[in-house]
Amino acid sequence: MDLSIIIVTYNSEKYILGCLKSITRSTQNIQHEIFIIDNKSMDQTQLFIRQFSNSFTLIENKENYGFAKAVNRGLGKVSGEFILLLNPAVLIKSDSLQPIIDFMRNNPKVGVCGSRLLNEDGSLQYSKGSFPTLSSTIFRIFLPRKIRKYHWWGYERVGECDWVTGASMIIRKKM
Repeated sequence: MDLSIIIVTYNSEKYILGCLKSITRSTQNIQHEIFIIDNKSMDQTQLFIRQFSNSFTLIENKENYGFAKAVNRGLGKVSGEFILLLNPAVLIKSDSLQPIIDFMRNNPKVGVCGSRLLNEDGSLQYSKGSFPTLSSTIFRIFLPRKIRKYHWWGYERVGECDWVTGASMIIRKKM
């Protein structure tokens, strides 16, 4: 199995079908499995998921456990070489997963790989950063709050960073 995909949902009826359709398009040549962990949605999320397809495993939590605990429920079931954590509002470009998998295979020391994220209008969504230091904290305090914690450079090339957003990240299962 190449890829295990974990999606945590909570009242995600507005997004989940688009996300699942984009996964279908982008995984045609990738052996994969999908785990959707629903954190007790109160809307039609679970109904939409069931109507879409049965090519996934739906785990229904009895309460909203939050993102991390829900992800951990999925991690206990995966069999893929790599694990994609994916926000239900993310739409995957059809040609974007295989290059990331290839990158991970060609760079065995890389444990986690984030992807370039774009907003709905096509603008860049900042999605990586450095751990804070005293000097960076002092410098960043003068910046607008919404961009304080992010790197604003290096989205056009591969590079190291301390963290990537959980909206879309691939993790080497061995980690």
